[in-house]
Amino acid sequence: MMMVGRAVMIFAMSRVCQRRGGGLACLSALAILLLSASTVLADKVVLKIRVGNPIEKAQPKEIKINLPPGIGTNEIINMDGLDLGYDVKNDVYYVYKKLDLEPKQILTYNVEFKDIWVIPEEKLNELQKHVDGMVEKLKGKEQEKTAQDLKTEISQLLLAVKAAQEQNSIRSGIKTIQHIRAYEANLVEMETAGKFIGRMENLVLGTGQDPGRLEGDPKGSPLPKRDIEMKPQDYKTAVIKITLRNVSPSEKREIEVRRDLPPEIKANDILDPGGLEVRADLKAGVCYVFSNKVELAAGETKAFDVKIRDKWNVNFPRFPYLRTSASNILARATAKEKFKSIENMLQKLIVDINEVEKESAPAELNDKYVAFYRHQATRLDVIERKINRVEAALKPFETKVGFNAPPPNPKTTWMIIWIILGFLGFLSLVFFFRWYSKTKAEKLTDENT
Repeated sequence: MMMVGRAVMIFAMSRVCQRRGGGLACLSALAILLLSASTVLADKVVLKIRVGNPIEKAQPKEIKINLPPGIGTNEIINMDGLDLGYDVKNDVYYVYKKLDLEPKQILTYNVEFKDIWVIPEEKLNELQKHVDGMVEKLKGKEQEKTAQDLKTEISQLLLAVKAAQEQNSIRSGIKTIQHIRAYEANLVEMETAGKFIGRMENLVLGTGQDPGRLEGDPKGSPLPKRDIEMKPQDYKTAVIKITLRNVSPSEKREIEVRRDLPPEIKANDILDPGGLEVRADLKAGVCYVFSNKVELAAGETKAFDVKIRDKWNVNFPRFPYLRTSASNILARATAKEKFKSIENMLQKLIVDINEVEKESAPAELNDKYVAFYRHQATRLDVIERKINRVEAALKPFETKVGFNAPPPNPKTTWMIIWIILGFLGFLSLVFFFRWYSKTKAEKLTDENT
């Protein structure tokens, strides 16, 4: 539900602003901005932005609209002439543009992006087919009744998700926020279904059969190990460039400069402030570099290179770690010679790791650079969870010792217990009689002496 709340805030709080005397002032009283309820056309969402100048005088304005959480560069179809930015602090993309509006001029922009608030029907059908196949594998076995019960629960959940999506698909009378709210509720249903599917997959694996693939997660995989230990010298170095320019052709100027650093950067992460001073803003929770006075001659440009530890390009140790983990588990799965689908899944994960590693990152440290590595970490999290799921599924087979036989029934168990107790009792009697005989012999020896 949190995502829905954030989406509402995006629609309600976007504003139009203009530059005034070097600052940014909001013109919500003067300008018209209608961020109308987005519409869905086929598989895309259209975000309508309307901005106008209601006065009889031309004026500059700037629009800046946050896109809904989850919308990234891969989801954007058309920005309709707007520019794309990334909010490092809030981890959302936004569209923006500086405008010079004529008197009474009104402009409309249609930003198009993919509808990410849909669970594909093909996926739902594939999951149902996967469940049906596993029930067939368990027919005639002691796990059949449990599998049938799980199938009933899973099928009901999948049908409920289908119905909710059809009921809340965007059309006349259905608002985008209702569409998103239904999607959030469906994710909860899918998480429950995933646990049931994982339990059924484990039942199939317990019989020594291949479940076909692993789609569920019965208990939830362990959290990804993002924080692989790195020594300070292991971090790469990044440079934040701050450029000042005096545009006056004849007069020198004194300029005050301040640059807030991203929240990941602490004071000890600033390797070289480049001639600026460092201070922490406790209220905002960030560090910043500043100078109260920078003198610039007429037409002069000064640049400051602030060197910091690169706290975003930190995924490189995870690539060999995940590749090694997947390869080791693949070797163990291959040795079983009966879980081909798990082998294929691990091979695909290794390919995914390599593809993510090969992607080119932005060369310059900016908002796009930060977004790239944050989203790269998220993709590696998804891969790591799948690796952990496979490892958890194989572990029971690697802890067995001896023959792969069914556990004894209660009667056999109690028989074994009584045999052990009888044997211990027999040993106790033997020990007692030997001790008694030895004591009596020692007593007779003492009397004869």
